[in-house]
Amino acid sequence: MIAGMLLVALITALGRVWFGRRAGLIAGGTAAVSPYLVWYSQELKMYAWLACLAAASILALDYAMRRDDV
Repeated sequence: MIAGMLLVALITALGRVWFGRRAGLIAGGTAAVSPYLVWYSQELKMYAWLACLAAASILALDYAMRRDDV
């Protein structure tokens, strides 16, 4: 369940960074009620963590690409 909640927060952050606040909230709400994401977060398998880590790595890559001090 922790991975599912973290995934919703990460998808909200990705939507907010890429498309704005409103799109981030819509993306997070859609992820929160998605049947597949709810199902994966209820199982004790790696699928929810895989999606969570993929979203975190995309967000980290986007942050690294936007930095100007390198």
